[in-house]
Amino acid sequence: MRPEAKARTTPGPVRRLLRERKAAVGMIFALLAVPVIMAIGASVDYARLEQFKTQLQAMTDSAALSGASAYLDSTQSTNAKTVATNFMTSNINLLPAHTGTITPSVTATQVTTGNNQGYTVTVTATAQINTTFMRIVTNTLSVSTTSVAVNPKVQITISLNGFKSSAGDANTLYYWLPATGANTTAPSVSTFTSSNKLAANTSSSNPDVTFTATATQKIGIALKNVTGGNTGWYGCTQYETASGYYSQSQCYLHTQWFFSNLMPPANNSNNLSGYTSVSKDCNLLTALNTTAPTSLTPPSSGSCLTTQPSNALFSCSDLNGQYMTQYWNDMGGTTDDYDYNDAEITISCGGITGSGNAATGVYLAQ
Repeated sequence: MRPEAKARTTPGPVRRLLRERKAAVGMIFALLAVPVIMAIGASVDYARLEQFKTQLQAMTDSAALSGASAYLDSTQSTNAKTVATNFMTSNINLLPAHTGTITPSVTATQVTTGNNQGYTVTVTATAQINTTFMRIVTNTLSVSTTSVAVNPKVQITISLNGFKSSAGDANTLYYWLPATGANTTAPSVSTFTSSNKLAANTSSSNPDVTFTATATQKIGIALKNVTGGNTGWYGCTQYETASGYYSQSQCYLHTQWFFSNLMPPANNSNNLSGYTSVSKDCNLLTALNTTAPTSLTPPSSGSCLTTQPSNALFSCSDLNGQYMTQYWNDMGGTTDDYDYNDAEITISCGGITGSGNAATGVYLAQ
């Protein structure tokens, strides 16, 4: 045997040691692979959990907002909880696959102190999702979300720039707070008293009127019109003659009502039976401004606008920080000039102490 060949020969004990070391390294790698795979698998499962939580959070947010929007006053607590619960029930099937039943917990409370004063709806939901890589440790992972929405109390100011009226009739404006869904319902005239009176052209002073309500509470405006009540008898009006009234005894100081949510006025059953035959059946224009108007100038319509304004019943959420002007036409006289200057007001909303971003409406506090 050649000497160099003999030099390359590894002794038997050394070869055995090398084989044992290779086996140990393989075992170490095999043992290390288990936690590595578990860690990767856990990250995948937790990523799915976070994605599910994001969607569940969005759902509870929307449910809380819908419930708070329906929480108009202290009498609406049960209705607010029902609205929020129904929202969750009708939308749970939109969530990714999960196990068990998601039963939301809903509370509705009025908050009178702190930074989120108003009518508050809290929605909490807990769910589980199945694991994939972590199944050897646990079959499911739990997730819980909580959302708190506030319908803040706001201060409504009406007649910001002073009430204006150019009319021979006595015109008095009032406000009322319609119930939910009462978009085309005439309020009872007994609703209107000195407590919710806004302004009248028979008064020499008409200061600003302020009151509070929730941000989503709809507000209606009513015009009480009394023939000749401001300047004295001048003749019957078009709607009175249409009903067969012709004399001073019939028409003078005769009262008609106009409601912002009943357009055209013929829809109002409080008025005369012959009212529907009046061709000039119109009484209200509205406009929105981003800044407070310095003067009230009715838009020149030149025609009888009978379509109900989209914001005939409005809330502070609808105004969204804008100023609304209203221009009323009382349909007085045997003809109508469509001047819409028989009662003019400006309406704005603002926050009160602790009411959050009240001027823009319902918001998430958590």
